[in-house]
Amino acid sequence: MKKLKILLLEAFYSGSHKTWAEQLKSHSQHDIDIVSLPGRHWKWRMHGAAVTFAEKIKHILQKYDILLTTDMTDVATLRGLVRIDIPVIAYFHENQLAYPWSLTDTDVSKGWDRRYVWINYTTALAADHLWFNSRYNMDSFLNQLPAFFHAFPDFNKVDVADISAYANVLSLGIDLISKRENSERNDIPIILWNHRWEYDKGPELFFNSLMKIKYEGLKFKLIVLGTSGNKNPKIFAEAKEKLNDEIIQWGSVSSREEYKSLLQSADILPVTAIQDFFGISVVEAISAGCTPVLPHALAYPEHISPDDFPKLYYNSEKEFLTKLKALFFATTLPDLSSQVEKYAWKKMIKKYDHAFTSISN
Repeated sequence: MKKLKILLLEAFYSGSHKTWAEQLKSHSQHDIDIVSLPGRHWKWRMHGAAVTFAEKIKHILQKYDILLTTDMTDVATLRGLVRIDIPVIAYFHENQLAYPWSLTDTDVSKGWDRRYVWINYTTALAADHLWFNSRYNMDSFLNQLPAFFHAFPDFNKVDVADISAYANVLSLGIDLISKRENSERNDIPIILWNHRWEYDKGPELFFNSLMKIKYEGLKFKLIVLGTSGNKNPKIFAEAKEKLNDEIIQWGSVSSREEYKSLLQSADILPVTAIQDFFGISVVEAISAGCTPVLPHALAYPEHISPDDFPKLYYNSEKEFLTKLKALFFATTLPDLSSQVEKYAWKKMIKKYDHAFTSISN
């Protein structure tokens, strides 16, 4: 395999974006250099990152065989500012068409939220190859584009087939977590939350359900991990008070090893998100031995087949509570860790490296 030089632009170098970039660089047989911007001010990144990157890369592009960027960078603007004679890959971690907007975001009422979908669209047009981290991510973007264009007065027909011709799914690679040595469930089930503390992860349904279960007299323990911010949904403070006796851990931990250990100790992962284009935290917990309860939506059916494990999927809030409570009474919990081994970097990197080589030929 010819060793390629790849330049990776990451406009939001934080969290899962940063982890993916760094792990791709460390696992790949190709030489990957990362040029990044801090992971903050996502709206400004989508507007301005291309201008900043153009200045940073204009004198070094000739050294590279491939330019890889992510959906936070406006590829159309970048190509307008810098002559790019090498293949450009746009990797979509998410898309703004299917991302649920917060009700507190004033851009929605002003109609400005369309701008970010437009940047995704022009990026898709300007890139040579589109890679999406899940089938759901790709399909939700392509399928919703025609309706998006109906908001405009004329010249509002979009040929999705033109874009889909160079769009593919290339899932995230993940450093999976091994199961605990004793795989038997705890006598008192340990419930896990290991997501961001934000509205799109559905914390109200998660915590309100646990409060109902506690009121009914069922025993459980609770681990709440994940990053919090300045504007956490109010339910977190309420849950910390009302579920104080059940809490083992509340808030993020200082090391990856401690995070792994807590996931390995948990039994059940109730997932209540209304947005997940992939769901790294969910896959990590499943690999560590947690049994999930999943919405029959988003990217989750790509991880665990609903046909094979129908009892783990729900379609309503009422069904979620019923299926979660059923796991409390289960003698054994299904071990699904083998279902997500396909995302291990040792397997995924072969697909990435092969795709890079194919594009350069």
